[in-house]
Amino acid sequence: MHIFGAGMPHGPFFLFWLIIPTLCVFLVFKLLRERRRPESEPQAMDEARMIQEMYRSLARMEERIEVLESLLQEKERKDG
Repeated sequence: MHIFGAGMPHGPFFLFWLIIPTLCVFLVFKLLRERRRPESEPQAMDEARMIQEMYRSLARMEERIEVLESLLQEKERKDG
């Protein structure tokens, strides 16, 4: 026995009920994914801001270390 019956009179009707729910599910997932994007963008901006702040902090720390090294070298020259 054929899936669509004798002569396939129900074929287009069956395909209609197969395609419409599939499209609906696809659209729902797409809309849900679009809604999540604005929430993730601020999070990405916050992460970028944190990384920039860490980079600035490391640059300041490097400057401090260089100053301390130069102070130690000057002290060694005076003592030595």
